[in-house]
Amino acid sequence: MGGGYYPSNIIESLAATAAFISFINIFGGFLVTQRMLDMFKR
Repeated sequence: MGGGYYPSNIIESLAATAAFISFINIFGGFLVTQRMLDMFKR
């Protein structure tokens, strides 16, 4: 994404936002999956 700590233009800002949202999506998927698996434990 450019190598800097902060985005320097709109393209890098959109890329950083997309990466952050995808991280939240993946992390939330693991939480939901764990909750569903806990429902089937005895």
